[in-house]
This record gives sequence, C-alpha cells and structure tokens, in this order.
Amino acid sequence: NQIMVEAGNSQPLYVLPLYSLLPSHKQARVFEAPPEGTRLCVISTNVAETSLTIPNIKYVVDSERQKTKFYDKVTGVNAFMVTFTSKAAADQRGGRAGRVAPGHCYRLYSSAVYNNDFVQFSAPEIQEKPIDGLVLQMKAMGIDKVINFPFPSPPDRVQLEMAEKRLKVLGALSNNQEVAKITKLGNSIASFPVAPRFGKMLALSHQ
Repeated sequence: NQIMVEAGNSQPLYVLPLYSLLPSHKQARVFEAPPEGTRLCVISTNVAETSLTIPNIKYVVDSERQKTKFYDKVTGVNAFMVTFTSKAAADQRGGRAGRVAPGHCYRLYSSAVYNNDFVQFSAPEIQEKPIDGLVLQMKAMGIDKVINFPFPSPPDRVQLEMAEKRLKVLGALSNNQEVAKITKLGNSIASFPVAPRFGKMLALSHQ
C-alpha cells in the first residue's frame, strides 16, 4: 500500500513498496509519476538492484543487507538469513542513483565494513540451492555421470553425491549399479516442474 509522509514544511513523500511477490499491477506504480507536489520514495528489496530500473531516481540509500537462502548440503534444508551484501551488489545499488540525472548513493556502512566484511561476488545460485531436480533432469537427458559434467560454476561434490542419494531413496534412480540410471518412476517425476519429492507425490497420486 502507498503511504503519504509529511515532515514539517518539506515536500511530502509518496512511499511505495517494491518486492518480487508484490502483484504486477502494484509493482507498476513505481514507474508512474507521483502525485503533484510529492517526491517518490520506493522501499525495495534487491529486486531493484538489477532486475529493473526505476526512472528519475536521484538518491539511493543502501542498507548493506540482503536476505540470503542458505542450503545445507547434507540435509537438503533451506533457511533464509539476513547477511551482508557483496561488493558487486553494493556497486549495482549505487548505480541505480542518477541514471538520468546527477544523483548520490548514501551507504549506511563504512568503507572498512565494505572492504573487510563484504565478499567480492555472491555465490552462484547453483551452489546455493538444492540440485536434486537438476540432477534428475540431467539423468533424464542421458547424462549419467553428472558428477563429471563440466559446469561453468560446479556445485560442491558433496552436494551432488547427496542429491543422487536422495533420488535413490525416492526411487527415481536405480540403486543397484555403480552409475545410477534413471528409473521409469524417475522419468515420470522429471516431467513435473516441481521438486522431486513433490513430483513423486504427483506421479503416484493416481494410486
């Protein structure tokens, strides 16, 4: 929802939220001209970092933080945690200011924090999420030795091994060969655009 904020005699702010799960028609409001006599203020997640460019933004306030999905490679459990952003992401945030006119980025952290606590780049998504579905899709494509596949950013070997183990438990991969082959059930599971454990529920639901 939009908010009107007045501070003394200054020009009131027209405040809008922006995040990925916000309905598209509400996201589109950030591209519209604000009401006459007001200044647009967008409170956004890092969806505004690289996914889109809001016109006429002159000032950016960088909080230094982001919500990151952490993945336990052994248990397969995901958890969201608030962490420092990366140096590359901070540079992207600063670049949102002054794209069509002179602007400025206000960073709520010191240069020491930037230099000492920020990583250079965020880890590739393939290394930070469950890859059970990816392994199953590759097996369905006939790539049996997924662990030897030349990924541009290869997942951790433990992650690949645990993914195969979980798929064997589901019955999606054979359990009696050195190189696990995809099973008939596995091919059915791979046809659904969901995580393998949910795909098995759908594949067996007719029973």
